[in-house]
Amino acid sequence: MSTEPPTPARPLKRRRYAILAIALAVLAAGVAAILFWSRDTTVEPPPRVNDPVEVPQQASLIAVPIETDVSALSQALERAIPRTLWAIDQHFDKCVAAKRVRLFKKDVKVTPDIGCNVIGTVSRAAIRLRGEGEDIIVDIPIRANISARNVGGVLKGETATGAAMAHARIRLTLREDWTPAATVRLAYDWTKPPGIDFLGQRITFTEKADEKLQPIVRDLERTLPREIAKLDVRAKVGDAWRQSFTSLQLNAENPPVWMRVTPQRLSYGGYSLSGGKLRLKLAMEAGTETFVGPRPQDPKPTPLPALARESKGTQLRFFLPVIADYAQLEPVVLKVLVKRSRRPFDLPGIGPVTARFDK
Repeated sequence: MSTEPPTPARPLKRRRYAILAIALAVLAAGVAAILFWSRDTTVEPPPRVNDPVEVPQQASLIAVPIETDVSALSQALERAIPRTLWAIDQHFDKCVAAKRVRLFKKDVKVTPDIGCNVIGTVSRAAIRLRGEGEDIIVDIPIRANISARNVGGVLKGETATGAAMAHARIRLTLREDWTPAATVRLAYDWTKPPGIDFLGQRITFTEKADEKLQPIVRDLERTLPREIAKLDVRAKVGDAWRQSFTSLQLNAENPPVWMRVTPQRLSYGGYSLSGGKLRLKLAMEAGTETFVGPRPQDPKPTPLPALARESKGTQLRFFLPVIADYAQLEPVVLKVLVKRSRRPFDLPGIGPVTARFDK
């Protein structure tokens, strides 16, 4: 009589546990899926802050050279100084001094003093202006044409020519109210003194010409400062000052950008003359602000400040706080971000991340 061994119960229990574990896993996955798809995916934007931005006050330094044409000064000098500086038609008893010899310890005259008639003119050519450092040089070419007639009743006529160059050296200063003042030093020298040779002697007319030129020199010393004042430097500086209260366009669109300039003071660092232009070296201290968006309102001009003497005429220094309109920046920034999002962002510790940017 044979008997079969009993079926083990342990494998059956294991299968039941495995089925129960699988069921729980499926249930957990289902619950997780339901929670995932039913979550609230709306993201609220961060709160908008409208607090005023505190910007430290700091001035920018801008070089603002101003040029003025000095052709009016040249024309004024041409009108003030006659072409013919002086003319002479006069008899002199002693054109040639008597010759003497020493005999027996005495000077004995062997020829008499010889007289003559002096006829001639001293004229000038066109006036030229040039710069030399901070000096304005006025060059006045002078030409003498003088004749000695009836010299001792022997020489009927002999013409002497001479040339000189007069130089007026002008130094400008600006007062605190921006009106110019000028000091003038005028001198001349004969590059070719006028004279003739007669009977082995040289007859020169330099002293006679000098005597006539001295009043011209003195008159120029009075005339030049008045003509300098007619340049009206204050009006030109005042116009430039008022026009500086403005907004300058830095970028036309995408986005529009403006720089608003609010002048505060002007400093003066001297001048130079070149090419017929008097160039004032000015530096303007101003408040500067950059606006992204529509053109800001121009600041209200203030009166021209007193002149400050400082050598800042060629320096540049900018302090530019930026005030941006978000509505102008948003489309520009969004366009850049959307273009960049075509490639994943590689975030440290996370890896490649694909982002989407919406308005």
